[in-house]
Amino acid sequence: MEDLRIKLKIERMIGYGYSALRQFPKSEKHTLAAEIRQCMYRLLRLVIITNRRYHKKTTLHFTRGATT
Repeated sequence: MEDLRIKLKIERMIGYGYSALRQFPKSEKHTLAAEIRQCMYRLLRLVIITNRRYHKKTTLHFTRGATT
């Protein structure tokens, strides 16, 4: 299965985000960096869930059309 373009871009964003988060000041590194990291992974998770639901919906649609 081919990866979505947006999923690949989010993965690249996460890679860049980690290098940027390492440069945060020590006082902000734990709280703010943790929140940003959590948001990046939440975004990736939502894209994966959306892709699965779309794939499942189109698969059901095509199988129902074949039986009728």
